[in-house]
Amino acid sequence: MAAHLQGHLSIAYYNGTDNTLLGGAEWPVPENPGNTALCLSDLGEDGYYYTICMRAISDNTLPHTHHASYQGSSWCAVQYGQPNLQDGCYTPPSKPNALNTKGTTFEELVEAERLANWSMENSHVDAVMIALVALSLFVLSIS
Repeated sequence: MAAHLQGHLSIAYYNGTDNTLLGGAEWPVPENPGNTALCLSDLGEDGYYYTICMRAISDNTLPHTHHASYQGSSWCAVQYGQPNLQDGCYTPPSKPNALNTKGTTFEELVEAERLANWSMENSHVDAVMIALVALSLFVLSIS
């Protein structure tokens, strides 16, 4: 995940052992991809960035968790884009830790909500989104 977030391709394949870039969307996935990661980043219609990484199973195929070759593997998602993006797929964030196109960071979002007397009980914020943001901060802190 960290290698992809620092990379310049919105769709990329990585060696799952040492995280080296294998190629972009045009990279031909071998018949037996082994420990190959597929990472995708984009800007959602809501103005927030999303990145997900998963194990590659075959060329031009996104795996489903019920797929036989996917058993025992995992995926990871964070709400960050790639500030070094160069393929033109989406507008990159203005700063590395921006969650959305406005450049808002997680800390700024929390502070704005606190100042507005925000409470979890009255919020329409999805608990999964909060977990993804927390996970992404953890991933970035260990990279």
